[in-house]
Amino acid sequence: MRFVSAFAPSLRTIHTRRTIAGASALLGLVGLACVGTSTTARAQSLNGQAVTVTLNGPAQTTVNRNLGTQTVTPTGVDFSYFGAVTITVTPNQVVFTNNPGNTVVYGAVPFVGFQIAQTGALPAAFTSVTLDAASNVSGFDASRISFDSTNIFANFQGLRTTSGQNVTLNLGFAPAAAAVPEPSEWLAMGMATASIGGLMVRARRRKAVKSSVTPVA
Repeated sequence: MRFVSAFAPSLRTIHTRRTIAGASALLGLVGLACVGTSTTARAQSLNGQAVTVTLNGPAQTTVNRNLGTQTVTPTGVDFSYFGAVTITVTPNQVVFTNNPGNTVVYGAVPFVGFQIAQTGALPAAFTSVTLDAASNVSGFDASRISFDSTNIFANFQGLRTTSGQNVTLNLGFAPAAAAVPEPSEWLAMGMATASIGGLMVRARRRKAVKSSVTPVA
């Protein structure tokens, strides 16, 4: 008599399911690699960016005095020019405030004012710098503002500011860059994909093997 084992097909089915489950787990890992790990995207504000503030003159790019470097926080950071002017840098604004009890007279040289420079590895690219309506320094208009992707220049040449007056600049930024996997992550995903392929091929081969027949005495 010949007895066909009732367990052999079941065991093969279980093994095939385990193989497919293993492949699914690897697919999950690949998905996590794509979603969870990526290059750092450019910021859309100054939050977390390192900025340096300087007083420049008599030319726009000639540094006269370095007022320091700080990392911008959500509530902003302050820089001081001899206690007379406070430069507040927030994620989306730069505010120049003439402190109480102080009058500042800026010289008549071509440029005398402030530079705000991003000095971090991945700066947020400026696309616009506009004068806010809250600004109240007489004679300061949009023509006194210039900028490039990482620097802002505010020219106070020939102006006089008094207690409580301010110039407020609103900042616009380029959209955040799309996150892209690092080269090492591409390698990991490639290896996982290759493993999935191997598992599926072996699963198909096992499925094609006929059920074994066990003779019974």
